[in-house]
Amino acid sequence: MRFFGQPIALAAAACGLILAISAQAAQMRVQVRETQVRNTPDFLGKLAGTLAYGDAVETVQTQGAWVKVNTAKGISGWVNASALTAKKIELTSAGRSDRLGASADEVATAGKGFTKEVENQYKARNRNVSFAWVDSMEKIRVSPAEASGFLAEGQVRAGGGAR
Repeated sequence: MRFFGQPIALAAAACGLILAISAQAAQMRVQVRETQVRNTPDFLGKLAGTLAYGDAVETVQTQGAWVKVNTAKGISGWVNASALTAKKIELTSAGRSDRLGASADEVATAGKGFTKEVENQYKARNRNVSFAWVDSMEKIRVSPAEASGFLAEGQVRAGGGAR
């Protein structure tokens, strides 16, 4: 009886291992306008590269809220899971391979369900609303060097907290 139980247990363990490996090596896409790939699973980790909305990644490993990825661009590193989705993101029109007649910002916004039409409907219902500050903030870009200087000045270190 014991002889028959071992092969079944081994087969079940092998199937579980295969499922775990295939679940880890999933393809996902970037669901935000731009995200940073880090060398370590931490917002303070050294920058390995950036990815744009719709870029495909192959997941390698998960650690907390971070996913280790490889890309066709040759970038390998850690991305916060909130920037990724398993949903398929199409950047073509009518099944053709030509690019959309929309900017990357418009595609990213529409991908999140917020289109120009939705914005106009919101503005019509809320006439006192101004998007000027939002538009202004979206234009702000902080270089990795500026971010590092800011963190050093505040004595912020990897893993959270101050020194």
